[in-house]
Amino acid sequence: MYGVSKTSPALKFALPSSGWLGGALAVIGLGIGVMGVTEFKKVQTTVNPHTPEKSEHLATSGIYQ
Repeated sequence: MYGVSKTSPALKFALPSSGWLGGALAVIGLGIGVMGVTEFKKVQTTVNPHTPEKSEHLATSGIYQ
């Protein structure tokens, strides 16, 4: 990446409110994650994908529609 930045300085750009945009996307991503965990807890199944033998139900509502 260092080499690209030195050979193509014209590729630099900045958005006026990129900090706010990044923060908003992080909050949206966190919200989606929380909604997923909440749905798994609601149907009483495991959240851990490495232990499928512990799953008892299939989450098909909420965010998983």
